Amino acid sequence: MQHSTADLSNLFGTALSTLRSNRRQINDLDGYNGNHGDNMVHNLDVITQALRSEASHSPAAALETAAQRLQTQGRGSTSQYYASGLSRAASQVRGKSALSNSDISKLTHTVLSSVPARGGYAAQTTPAQAAPSVLDSLLGLAGGAASQAGAANSDGFGLDDLMRAGARYLQAKQAGSDNMSAIAQAAVGAFTGSQPQQNNSYSPQSAAGGLIAQSVLGALLNR
Repeated sequence: MQHSTADLSNLFGTALSTLRSNRRQINDLDGYNGNHGDNMVHNLDVITQALRSEASHSPAAALETAAQRLQTQGRGSTSQYYASGLSRAASQVRGKSALSNSDISKLTHTVLSSVPARGGYAAQTTPAQAAPSVLDSLLGLAGGAASQAGAANSDGFGLDDLMRAGARYLQAKQAGSDNMSAIAQAAVGAFTGSQPQQNNSYSPQSAAGGLIAQSVLGALLNR
């Protein structure tokens, strides 16, 4: 299935709605400023509005616009990493008028790989140096070699993986995980195929990243 720029904006809009519903829990995980959830709601709103304003343009152009707006309008140090990730994602899909499920999963992978698992931003730090990333942290919930293999895979994932994400969420809930942990573990399952486990020790950055990943994957499943 092919997705337009408008579809891409709707996917980010779904993630925005999810973050709005969970902003308090993310704020509670933020022991420094207590506002990471508020910042991420603002930042996802900036991204979504930018993508919607560029609906008649190519996905790459829209993603680059979103990156530029987030650079100037973003809140919190993490926003600059998301901006960097969006710019990298734009480069990956340049020349395409529509995106496949694999394209969208790959750009989600790219964005989350650019974000540090905990706060702080150094202007001279490149995405490759920003380790561990939100994606690394999510993968780390699964543990073992499978996680490392998943982290090294930049080819995106397909429909089978999207279906596995939904299954992982249900399994995690049945195993007794709280909602946010189950969502993060579902994102892990999408990237690695690993079995869920109970683990609540992750940062607000990782929690927000897990919510974004699961929202995008879930929305793709329902299309």
